Amino acid sequence: MFGSKILDVAIGIIFIFLLVSMICSAIREAIESWCKARAAFLEQGIRELLHDRHAVGIARSVYTHPLVNGLYQSDYRPRSSSRPLTALARGGNLPSYIPSRSFALALLDIAAHGTDTRGAASGPAAPELSLTLARANVLNLENGAVQRVLLGAIDTAQGDMEQAVTNLAAWFDTGMDRVSGAYKRATQKLLLFIGLAVAVVLNVNTIAIAHHLFHDDVARAALVARAESAARDSSLLRAGGDVQLARARAALDSLQLPIGWDGLRGARGARAQALGVRVRATRRLDSRRARRYARGTVLVRSPEQGDGGAVHGEAAREESGGIVGRPATVDRARRCRGADHCAGRAA
Repeated sequence: MFGSKILDVAIGIIFIFLLVSMICSAIREAIESWCKARAAFLEQGIRELLHDRHAVGIARSVYTHPLVNGLYQSDYRPRSSSRPLTALARGGNLPSYIPSRSFALALLDIAAHGTDTRGAASGPAAPELSLTLARANVLNLENGAVQRVLLGAIDTAQGDMEQAVTNLAAWFDTGMDRVSGAYKRATQKLLLFIGLAVAVVLNVNTIAIAHHLFHDDVARAALVARAESAARDSSLLRAGGDVQLARARAALDSLQLPIGWDGLRGARGARAQALGVRVRATRRLDSRRARRYARGTVLVRSPEQGDGGAVHGEAAREESGGIVGRPATVDRARRCRGADHCAGRAA
């Protein structure tokens, strides 16, 4: 397609890797929908951000606040802090995403009205939420790190509520960037094991595929054409979940490549069959040669005679001392050497 066999093979290999990576991503998303590891990482990040690792203080107040509690069902059930945080961590019923503005407003409201959302502070007689009220009651949080952050956000806002919310939202986003990095690293580790498992289960042998594409012009051209089609139409790449898995698997099956253990057995069978054919051909050739020797049809030539001095059949037997296939030139050479030796001794 591109005028270079090696380039076409490289494009085909890259396209196959792309399809396999789509399968791995779909499997990862299926695992995530079951485990909800994003929610576990988010909760752990908020605990560390609020300096409440055991979720017994302000972290619990944030998750039970109506602005955040409405993002998930049932009651807040924090994860055990002793359990390791991996890509297979269970997030339970917790939300996988909390808007930064909702977090900032919830934190300001907790600072101004306290942590009890069912008391008098939640009634119509409660004082109006303001930066002055939040600053006056911030010491009630009993969390020095969060108090310092709130005071800084309120003071730099200079009486502007929206600016204070923006400051707290920026602080939350900065902390979540670190959480996102930890989640990505855990996901990459899991994808590594998923990729190894998929490669073993599907028997994706890069060397065998490259060898097949290099020697099969039809398969190579079809694979490059499929890669060009995928580059023009990105619907295959935009699909997600089960649809992505089904499309990628169907694309691999349609390419008729040596992928899968059935293909491996077929390749081994083909190699064994070819080896058997060569062995049988060699045996037939040896058998024909043996029959020719037995019939005395081996040509015996002398250097003086050249191609025209061939001796056949019985003449070959007589001249070679009755041994089929024994060149007559050997006996002649021996007689000549004997005669020369005798002449030398006589002299």
